[in-house]
Amino acid sequence: MLNQKTLETDSVLQNTKQTVARNRQLSEGIFHASGPYKKLAGLTTEDIHISDFSEVEVEYKEPASFVKSEESDFVPLMIKGVLHNVQGRNDLVIAVNGRICTVTESFPGAGRKAEFFSILPENSLSHGPNTVEVFIISDHAGSIQFSRTDSRFSRKFYIVSSKENKNQMIVSSEGSMIPIIPKYLRGFTESAKPGNSFFEFQGWAVDIENRKPGKSLLVFEDNESVYIGDFNKNRPDIEKVHKEKNVNANFSGTGFKYTLPLSFFNNLPDSDIRLFALSEKNIATELQYSPSIKAKKEHQKVKDKKQHIINYSFIKDTEGKEFILASDGKKFPIVPKSLRGFLDLIEIGDTYLDFRGWAVDIANKDIPKHILIFENQNTAFVGSCNFERPGVAKVYNRQFKKYIFHNTGFQYTIPKYFFHSPHNGNIRVFALSKKGNATELFYPENFKQ
Repeated sequence: MLNQKTLETDSVLQNTKQTVARNRQLSEGIFHASGPYKKLAGLTTEDIHISDFSEVEVEYKEPASFVKSEESDFVPLMIKGVLHNVQGRNDLVIAVNGRICTVTESFPGAGRKAEFFSILPENSLSHGPNTVEVFIISDHAGSIQFSRTDSRFSRKFYIVSSKENKNQMIVSSEGSMIPIIPKYLRGFTESAKPGNSFFEFQGWAVDIENRKPGKSLLVFEDNESVYIGDFNKNRPDIEKVHKEKNVNANFSGTGFKYTLPLSFFNNLPDSDIRLFALSEKNIATELQYSPSIKAKKEHQKVKDKKQHIINYSFIKDTEGKEFILASDGKKFPIVPKSLRGFLDLIEIGDTYLDFRGWAVDIANKDIPKHILIFENQNTAFVGSCNFERPGVAKVYNRQFKKYIFHNTGFQYTIPKYFFHSPHNGNIRVFALSKKGNATELFYPENFKQ
């Protein structure tokens, strides 16, 4: 290992003294490094002599954190990864967008692997995608050399069905099989919001049996993984609840929040997004979803079953009578008060529309088959009643003592691109019964049709 005195006389650093001085002001408070190679921080990759690619490959553990958005929580950034085809400890240079931000070292792992981590300063990241490079520092007869590493794609996971029992399991690209066991872990996807450039996920998961957070988060598009991440947020609320039942457990870091670029996905908005938590024992559990996410997934399932070809239109006949016409030719009469329901809330945001309400099928003592949201004469969204409304159930259970109304409520967060001009006030909401009648819901006073 070279000492500081040797470095001062090294030809590479001698040739870059002017560059260091030129970048000194820029590097203060932005770039940092320690140890014998700390003077490299602030240089560009053009200021150092880089040899050809080595056989060393780097696998980044959190590649999504290289993309900075307005909503991103990844600054300052913890960069973590694994080096393949190396032995022992290695000194590393980490550059972002062509400028050296930090110098660190790797720690030997199993076989020909080594792990590394370092903090990148906040100002080293630009908005949008960032190019991160890792170089290995080596000393050859007193001369410092820098070798490129090649990026290794992280292993992929696939959801497959067993031919014997049709149960699903997860298979990795390395051939390992991971069983999917409901409720083995506990977890919840609280939000999943696609925007113009990013897809944000937030939630939590705990491994009850092993009394710790989940090991990894797997994000799937259809049946193929698009991202593998860690649980990267503390959730004191979740920790408190589960520590009451498991006093000696460590549930810190049970939450997650990721802002993934849309380029990670292939078929949005038509694909099915699923999130799984993976335990230390390599057992996976699909996370539960909030009511609004369930509604979106139900809508997608309808499309997957080719029921998407059944569209609904709002029609008036020659006599001015209104009815709903399905694309398969079925007509549904609009019967006032055949069903009862109320749209409690409609909010139009920058990228989403939020709907909340309830409906019951009084005539058939049931919940509706569908909630139909129309814009002008065409359906923008088809959903169902998807969560409990105890207050509504109490009123109607008292009226119909021999029947209990479950899941009378609905709540949807619908992407704005499902609509053409939602601000024009041409939205109408109907409940459709399983028997084929439709009733328009009552609206709040501030709602303009």
